[in-house]
Amino acid sequence: MKKIKTYNIGFACFLHEAHSFSNIPTTLDRFREHHFALGAGEMRKTAGTSTEMAGVWDIAPRLGLQLHPIFHAFPVPGAPLTAKTFNFFCDKLVKGLRAAAPLDGILLNLHGAMIAENALDAEGEFLRIARKIVGPKIPIVATLDCHANVSELMVDMADALIPYDTNPHVDCYARGVQAARLLRAILDGKAKPCMVLAKPPLIPVPQKQNTGQSPMKDVHALAFKLEKLPGVINVGVALGYAYSDVPEAGMSIIAITQNDPKLARTIAEKVARKAWTVRRGFIPDFPKPAEAVAMAIRESKGPVILVETGDNVGAGSAADATALLAELLRQKARDAVVMMRDVEAVNACFKAGIGATVRTTVGGKTDAFHGKPVKVTGRVRLLSDGRYVNRGPMHCMEEGVEWQMGRCAVLECGGVTIPLTEFRVYPRNVMQLKSLGIQPEYCKIIVIKAAHSFRPSYEPIAAKIIEVDTPGLTPTDLSSLPFRNIKRRLFPLHPDATLKSMIISERSGGCD
Repeated sequence: MKKIKTYNIGFACFLHEAHSFSNIPTTLDRFREHHFALGAGEMRKTAGTSTEMAGVWDIAPRLGLQLHPIFHAFPVPGAPLTAKTFNFFCDKLVKGLRAAAPLDGILLNLHGAMIAENALDAEGEFLRIARKIVGPKIPIVATLDCHANVSELMVDMADALIPYDTNPHVDCYARGVQAARLLRAILDGKAKPCMVLAKPPLIPVPQKQNTGQSPMKDVHALAFKLEKLPGVINVGVALGYAYSDVPEAGMSIIAITQNDPKLARTIAEKVARKAWTVRRGFIPDFPKPAEAVAMAIRESKGPVILVETGDNVGAGSAADATALLAELLRQKARDAVVMMRDVEAVNACFKAGIGATVRTTVGGKTDAFHGKPVKVTGRVRLLSDGRYVNRGPMHCMEEGVEWQMGRCAVLECGGVTIPLTEFRVYPRNVMQLKSLGIQPEYCKIIVIKAAHSFRPSYEPIAAKIIEVDTPGLTPTDLSSLPFRNIKRRLFPLHPDATLKSMIISERSGGCD
């Protein structure tokens, strides 16, 4: 058997989705609460999971890519990183790349919507630092979350950017494999990627970004069709993250061809124009809390999933909005479950103990966006350390990964059960409730503080899913947020936006 040539590759995973209007600081402690690992030993623990990182780990040995892992860091979305935190990771990158030199290439797993106090375009700066270390000739390939706000700097500093194709994100592993394969092809001289970025004047809210439904389904269908053309390496659609107040905010089309800038530009523009033609489909029309709860109660079968779109934890919100909780209590709902982050209430339950009756207030304690605290009286049914392992249909970085919710308490308040957590946690897997003794398939109503990430796990058991227009930090109406840094007029934030403001950017070093 012929021995495969080996290449030395710097490897890091740095993911964060920054909500510009959140008051929950993203410090190093927020990373440690979630996913944080330095060096190969800890980073290898992601092998066997559904992450893009695992995809890289699994395929690298077969491709002859000798990985030099630097760090893996991924917190729950929140406010921009503090300058100290961002500088910490940039310093780790510099030291890690220098220690692994000489390198033949770099593989990065990035988000694309990261902000730091000292860098509005944090991924662009992170890529710029990597490029400065290795120089212009060493290839850099990066995966992106499909909620990336892609900047021209990011395109210029990387040889290839590959966003997820799905939302909910069920193709992370495949994108990691794809990125590694492309890097190997570049190193072997078999691929010379030419990358063109098109940014139509669109800023769709997360609630309308499901790639399995129109309008995103239609945009991706065209992208996948064009991706099959000869000479095309990849056509990625980054949906954008609407709650980042940055100049790069909004949708991006990234077309990568085999050294053919004209083809890349044609494809990027064509997909961007398609997105523009279906733009009105990005405007949500959801019921308000009172109507939605009444609809759920009237349903003969459960579980009915009430999606609290204004408190989308995966988009950086507080996880303690009270609109649906208050309405469920007011309408005397039965067999309902609402998970809330509330450290004070958790402490009260632990102090009282299992079986005790607790009178406390729940939720509405983080900011002014998510409603007022709700007075409740309930019995403490369970206390837990909040650790669990996700199983079943997965979104993104979950299959087989242990997660932690901090200390948890389950408070029974009549017909409404309130699982209380110390940490903000993505509500996107049924194991989260099962670990607390709640069988979601037998509940009548379950409130999910998300947009789409819960669907792979909850859709198989749901009798009905109702998206609800609730107050919070992740609203469906972007005009309620005080944007200052967006320079273009973007639909639907600006209803009078026109296609004339579309941005086209070509990677200067990638095309002849």
